[in-house]
Amino acid sequence: MAPKRTVPQLEQALREKAREVDVLHRISESISSTLDLESVLRHIVDVVVEATKADACLLYLLSDKRDELILRASKNPHPKLIGRITIGMGEGITGWVARERTRVVIPNSASDDSRFKFFHNLPEDRYQAFVSVPITTKQEVVGVINVQHKRSRRYRTDELALLSTIATQVGGAIENARLYDQMTRKALQLDTLSQVSETLSSNRLIEDVLQLIVTMTAQMMGSKICSIILLDQTTGELRIAATQSLSEEYRRKPNVKVGQSISGRAVQDRRPIIVP
Repeated sequence: MAPKRTVPQLEQALREKAREVDVLHRISESISSTLDLESVLRHIVDVVVEATKADACLLYLLSDKRDELILRASKNPHPKLIGRITIGMGEGITGWVARERTRVVIPNSASDDSRFKFFHNLPEDRYQAFVSVPITTKQEVVGVINVQHKRSRRYRTDELALLSTIATQVGGAIENARLYDQMTRKALQLDTLSQVSETLSSNRLIEDVLQLIVTMTAQMMGSKICSIILLDQTTGELRIAATQSLSEEYRRKPNVKVGQSISGRAVQDRRPIIVP
């Protein structure tokens, strides 16, 4: 038989439950108001930081191939690293949590854990306390939330329970936002292909056609630079025929021979070349 709790203990439990309900209500209110993935992720990070008083919060999502986790949002903005830091399944604490579908709690000296992986461009690597929780939906892991504190910290049971509840609560919202994002991109791709088709069948000058194609392709791919480079059969050189880059230095780039540079290799090998 469980021991009876005192009035102060009951009041504390009631406050914790009220806090949990308030946090979950705010999350539900937020994620039901938008399907924009980036907005959803940013709000999740904000709520987690407020609920845990964290010094850092990193949110990773599983890639489309489900073989690695990609940093998609953080408390301390890392604009140059968002989308670029990746962790393989089972790699580091984050990858281990995703693979094993269970949380990890380290109250101090987190970097001493044998599973810890350093990213030397992240100051959070030196923080003491660390909690990593899987984000799940329909019993499938879709991401991981990492909460960190600069100093050692004994995480309370109610804090950990709330963090796990948040991770479960937001899993479905993240998946819905990802599906919406994919649908939006596919719709943009179809619209771009339609416009390109119309452009090619029009009576426009070839220079106008090429310029429209690079502009629409850059928009579809979310790229800062997109170019069409044509082969001059007489000189065997490739020259920029159209680009939406505003850089005059880029526009004045010298021609390259077939086989030189990535573009030249693509022409020589007659195949696409992708450099992640």
